Formats: sequence, structure tokens, C-alpha cells
Amino acid sequence: MKIGAIITGDIVDSTKMTKSERTTMLQLLQSLSERLSPLCKTNIEIFRGDRFQLRVTEPTKTLQIALAIRAIIRANKFVGNNEQWDACLAIGIGTLDYETDSLSTSDGEAYRLSDRRLGARLYIDTPWEEVNKELMVSTLFADDIVTGWTQSQSRIMFEKLVKDQNQEQIGKILEVSQQSVSKTLKAAKCHIIYSCIGRFEELVTARKSLNYTYWKKYVKESSKFYIDKMMELTENGDRREIQGELRGKETPHHLMYKLPRLECPENPEIYYEFLIEYDIYDSDVGIYYGVKGISPDGSNHDEAIEIATNHYEKIKPKLCKILNNVFIDKDFSRRFKMTNNANDNTYWPFWISLYEDEDINKVGVLAINIIRDTYEKLLRPNPEVENYVAKLKGRMPSQKCLSRFTEDSIKYWRDSLDCVGKKIDRRVSRLILEFLARSLKAGWFKQPVIPGATNGYMFIHKHAKHKREFTIFWKTLLKMVGEKLELPKEKKKIDVSWHAVSCVFMAADGSVWSEDNLKSTYQTNYLNKVEKNEEYKFWEREISEILKQCSEPL
Repeated sequence: MKIGAIITGDIVDSTKMTKSERTTMLQLLQSLSERLSPLCKTNIEIFRGDRFQLRVTEPTKTLQIALAIRAIIRANKFVGNNEQWDACLAIGIGTLDYETDSLSTSDGEAYRLSDRRLGARLYIDTPWEEVNKELMVSTLFADDIVTGWTQSQSRIMFEKLVKDQNQEQIGKILEVSQQSVSKTLKAAKCHIIYSCIGRFEELVTARKSLNYTYWKKYVKESSKFYIDKMMELTENGDRREIQGELRGKETPHHLMYKLPRLECPENPEIYYEFLIEYDIYDSDVGIYYGVKGISPDGSNHDEAIEIATNHYEKIKPKLCKILNNVFIDKDFSRRFKMTNNANDNTYWPFWISLYEDEDINKVGVLAINIIRDTYEKLLRPNPEVENYVAKLKGRMPSQKCLSRFTEDSIKYWRDSLDCVGKKIDRRVSRLILEFLARSLKAGWFKQPVIPGATNGYMFIHKHAKHKREFTIFWKTLLKMVGEKLELPKEKKKIDVSWHAVSCVFMAADGSVWSEDNLKSTYQTNYLNKVEKNEEYKFWEREISEILKQCSEPL
């Protein structure tokens, strides 16, 4: 089994030919294999005198051969009128079984019928849907050009297509001047024809190898893991929700999850898309997310790339700090990847791989929201809004919670508070949340503005200058909450859970605290010294005033 190609042809209006013309036409068809031999070996069969079939040994040459066949046929005219001969040609490429003499392609009938409705005389069918879609357009252009060739243009184009000779050589064969050949090739749009041929050869070459055959066979299996992961982003399990598109046109082998786009202030025609994307034909790359800049077709894309690059260089340090602050166990300083293409007036300033063990919602969606929010604050700065992005110092905490300042981290923190002894007591977190709500009004805290992750508390009490004060405050609060709830004596101890605390609270300067940092500070400044510590007495008085108000309507 191997990839093969067959060209099937029908002479147009053969019934109008005289007996002499039919003989000439038959001789022409019989000579095709020899005439086309400079391109590759072919084998022709002729049926009923006006229908023929060529088996082509080199599939990449089939379009060039088909155009050459039409050229040599159109170099003739009917005797009774001024019309040129022509042929309808269908190119079929697929798996060729020489034992059964059959060619297996895709069901390309829809493409062929579409071409026929447009009156085309050149059709191409391959086993590859995406190739058929691309060729349907380019083939119509080539067909329209060939249909307009004169006799003279057809003769010269045949020599060019089959032998690829220079203008002087073609002129000698046909006994015309080099200048005439040059003028004729331009009129025949030779350069466009060769562009179509070149693209056809690229597409077929890329897909006729054995490697492609196996890739096509296993692509669905190898992509299933990533497709299932992308499907988690849909609301109703409908793949159409994440069907890829660019400028409103479907990109069939891409799955995309997009956030609202942002326009560039330098040029509103240029805009950014923030997306999670997967190319089902490229499972080696996997799922990735990031920023894609898009400029209008026909515009100066170099300008758009320069703008996108400048924005990226400004934003990367800040963006990296924010992502590192939010995601406890990750270091994004090495995860930003540069683009390797700028096709279709698009450009990725950077992209980030979603690792196989990362949750696409808790990591991918959260990260892309952070990226978009950070870009929006760069492109549309608001001096009244402060970003808290100080980078975490010291060792990363253990992976008990994946992210800071998110709904997940708040839930994790509440659950750790409610573990009183061996039982769960939800009154603890409810009372502390009520206390924090009143403390926000009293100016002890404010909620941080972190792109994509706005849950949490910034400790800004006028008496708080260091994490030392915070640890004393926090331990004192837990002790007093236990007393207020009148927990049984043996159950009064509420877990400090410094790891959970580090996921929810930050310092007044926007820096985040690690579990070890808080724990060591607490042990140094609080443990075994509480009753004698004046700071404890201060915080006890301060906390008491707010706790008195708790369990009353806010």
C-alpha cells in the first residue's frame, strides 16, 4: 500500500469533432505518456475515444501534469469554428493498491460537485479534508487562468510546464522570439500557475510520507487526553463552544477558549486575544495559553509585532511576579516561551505550556485571566488602582493549596480553621469572617487588587509594621474566638495553619508570606511569651472591641 495518483479526463464537446479531428485527438492522447516523460513516468488508458485515465508515479507532480495536459489539448482548435479544444480533468490522490488496481481517497464528492456548479474543468480530491478545502480555492483560480489561455499561450505554457526551459529555448522550439515568449508567459499568468503548483507539491509532500500515514492513523488517539481536557472548559459539553476561529472564520483543527479581546491603544485595528488553545494535529506541543496579537489583513504586520514585543517586554517582569504570588508551587520565570511564527497577520508575544498534571481550570483559566487583567492595566492604566506584586522570598510552601487569593484558597483556609480537635466546627470560620468584615470597615484590612485573583486580605492596621505583629494578632484572634464560642476546654485549640494563612493574607506593602516565614516569626516572638507580652495585651484590647459587635447585623 502506498500513496498514488490518478488523473481522469474527458474531452469537452468531443461529439462536435470531425472524424479527422477525432483521429488527431486520439493520437494526441496516445502520445501523452511520452510527451510528459520529462516530468515523471505515467501510464495512460483511453476509453471510448474521448475519455482517458493516467496513472502517475509521483503524486506531487499531478497538478503540473494536469495543467500540461490541458495546455497541449487547448493548443488545438475545432475546424468548423474558432473554439479551442479542452478537457475536464479530475485528480485523485490516495492509498493506491496495485494488486486490486484501486485508489482509495476521502469522500471528496462535495468538493467536486461544488467545483462543477462553478463551471470548473479541474477538480482535485485527496484523503485529507484540510488539503481539499485549501485546494478548492486555489484550483478554481488556476482553472480560470487555464480556461483563458489562447492557442499560442497554451503551446508556450506546455513547453514551460513539461521541460521548464528558458524563454530563449522555448522560442527556438516554437520559432518565435524570446521577447514574444516573455510577453506570452506574463499574459498566461505563469507566475501564478507556478505558485499554485508549488503549494500543491508542499501539501502532498508533507502528507505522503509513511510517518504521516501513521500520524493520521493515531492522531485521534494521541489527542484524546488533551481534547478531553479542553472539553472541561465547555459549559454544556458541546465541542462547538471551543471550536477554533480566526477573524470569524473557523480553524478546523484548533480548539480555543477565549476571553474578551483588548485593543492596542497605539492602533485600535490591532488587538490581543487571550486564549487557551490546542492544535489536535500537534499533540507533541499539548495545550498552551497566552497572548495572540492580531492585525488586519494587508496591514503592516511588522508594526504590529513591534508593538506587541514592546508591550511584552514591559509587562513580563510584573506578570511573572503576579503569577508566582498566586501559584504557590510554580515558578513562571522559565515558562514563558517565544513564538516561532507570525502567520496570517497573527503573532504570539509569548505562550505557556499547560503541564499534563495541571488542572486546566484551576491553572489555565486562572492564569489566562491574570494575564488579561495585567495587560488591561498596562494598556489602560488607572493610577487609583494599585497592583500588589511583590515577589515571594524564601522557600516555596508545600503543595497543600495550589493558589493564593482565590476562592480555592479561601475554602482551604476556612476548612483548616474549622478543624477543632477531631471535629469540624463551622462556627469558627463564620465568626472569623464576620470579624474580618468588620475589620475591613475599621481600616485594619483591605482586599488586595490582584489581576485574576482578588480574594484575600491585606493587613494594614496602623500598629502593624511587620509580619511579627500579624502573627501575634492572628494567634490572639484564634484564642479569643475559641473563648467567645465557649468551646470545650479540651477542644479550644484552633489550628494556626500557617500554610492556609499564607494563602489568604499579605503584608501592607503587597509582599506575600511563606508558611515557614510565618511559623518561625510566631515561634520567635509569641510562643511561650504571650502572657508577658505587651503586644498581646494590645491586640487583646483591639480584637475585643470588634468581637463584641460580632453576631450582630452588619
